[in-house]
Amino acid sequence: MLKKVHKSTLDFINKNIQTNANSSSYPVRRQAEEKIISASAVTPINLNTAVEHKD
Repeated sequence: MLKKVHKSTLDFINKNIQTNANSSSYPVRRQAEEKIISASAVTPINLNTAVEHKD
């Protein structure tokens, strides 16, 4: 069940989210890089295991 939240509270949270997104903080910058790294790291493993199971 959702709890009723005042608009001022939501405005405060949204302002903080915007501030964090606009700042050059480490998690926001790293997020895109991690997706690229994990995608390239996972793909060869999946291809190799698929080949091994067929043989």
